[in-house]
Amino acid sequence: MNKNGMPALQALDDVRARVLAMATQICGDSSCPIQQVLSQCVDDAIAVHWQGRVKTFVPLLAVRDVQECIHQGYCPHLGSVPAP
Repeated sequence: MNKNGMPALQALDDVRARVLAMATQICGDSSCPIQQVLSQCVDDAIAVHWQGRVKTFVPLLAVRDVQECIHQGYCPHLGSVPAP
């Protein structure tokens, strides 16, 4: 626990599990436009933010990035194309 009583981020795997769970919930059912690349999108979003010194906000920033991909209907950083 950190000084605010929140669970501390333990490891990259914990962050990935948390972000993937949130992204899956946001993405919803099988009609999600990036369902097939959701896991890779999560991994890429985490990798971008994991390089910083402060890890506290990595889940929030990664979810925000993935949510933007879901709303756009594609993940530009994966080279996927927009849905017709």
